[in-house]
Amino acid sequence: MKKITHVLIALMMAVNTGIGAYAEEGAGETQVPTAEPTVEATAEPTTTTEIAENTATPEITVDPTAVPTSTPTAEPTTTPSETPTDTPAASAEVTATPEATATAEATATPEATETPAEETADADISVDKKLQGIRRAPAASDDASYTITYDANGGTFSDGSTQNVVSYTSTRAEVTKYSHTANIDDTGTATAVYANNLSTTDVVTIAGASELNIEVWYSTESPNYDWLAIYPAKDSSGNAITPSSSNYSSATISGGKLAGHPSGQSSGSYVKPSDSDTTYHKTYTVTGDTVQFYFKSDSSVSYYGYYAVIKGTGNTASVTSGTYSEPSDGVEDDEFNGWYANADLSGDAVDPATVRTNTTLYAKYGNAVLGTGTSGSCSWAVKKNGTLVIGEDGKECTMINEKVFITGLGYSCPWVKDYQNEVTSVKFAGIVHAPQDSGFLFANLNKAQALI
Repeated sequence: MKKITHVLIALMMAVNTGIGAYAEEGAGETQVPTAEPTVEATAEPTTTTEIAENTATPEITVDPTAVPTSTPTAEPTTTPSETPTDTPAASAEVTATPEATATAEATATPEATETPAEETADADISVDKKLQGIRRAPAASDDASYTITYDANGGTFSDGSTQNVVSYTSTRAEVTKYSHTANIDDTGTATAVYANNLSTTDVVTIAGASELNIEVWYSTESPNYDWLAIYPAKDSSGNAITPSSSNYSSATISGGKLAGHPSGQSSGSYVKPSDSDTTYHKTYTVTGDTVQFYFKSDSSVSYYGYYAVIKGTGNTASVTSGTYSEPSDGVEDDEFNGWYANADLSGDAVDPATVRTNTTLYAKYGNAVLGTGTSGSCSWAVKKNGTLVIGEDGKECTMINEKVFITGLGYSCPWVKDYQNEVTSVKFAGIVHAPQDSGFLFANLNKAQALI
């Protein structure tokens, strides 16, 4: 750049010298400047120089007033100017007047300030348009839609179809569920005392919950006879827990058995303990989405039982199309007994409320059980279809003389106490040995009409 400046000064001096000589000697002769620039006569005196970056010899055009056109033989290197100006731009255009105090004006060419094409395009695009095409990841609270196909698996639904398709939308919300002995409803109201000889497990799951808050009321005979224990789904090592009468001390969140009854209550009372009773009304928190309630009773003396309210923030589902129903007619007249994810009915039963993806569930059939118990070495169960089954297929057992006094009925067997009006037939499975005094076995079963 310094070299160009020096050349500009020299050339300017040469041009001024040529103009002075011309003025003294007249218009008849042309004095050619030493620097020999290209001179063109124009109506308006203008000197324009274009300097391209990395160009050693730029083109120069000089138009002095009243100077005849002359083409120099020497190759010019710059344009005269009294005040040379360094031009930092990659390319510049300089315009100068021929007066003694000529002013050089530098104007950046479009190349020097050009904005990249993609940046220019972005400048004209609104923020909303820029966001188009960017897919937002669904938030945890976003709704999720899915469809469950219910397969009757050999049975039929009420409309005669073998499949029922229902679509759902799932949302996050607080969910409340209940667990209780069979003598209590979901409001906590008992209609009788709990049954004898119980050994039941109720598993409660709120799908998607990280923890469950449990509130429980209970009243039983005593820890030696009738009691409740509350278990998580898994132990601290992640192993599944199966509640039983022998692991209550180490696997429960209740710290062992919950048993006993408020003072003032006697055998046969089924009054729910008050909310202010901190002994028989407790609260617990379990990590995860599942809790298990195990209840055991012996052969005599019963009370209220237990009633639990379970709350957690989980996934709830609302039906968007179709109507949920269970098969009305099953295989071989058996009743519907749950949904399974596999057509061969392997694995555990599936609660549709826990499903959150497109899937097919298959119906399983069997006789649903109203209640179970034992008498001696024999097990018994009252099926939902009204059949009292004593014993098990392929096994041999012996019943004991187990009389239960029922007010207004006298002595009878345990199943009569709670299922007097449900039993319509009696079935012995396997080999069953009855006690010598068996007259009370089926006494007061008012609706029993068949022995099968």
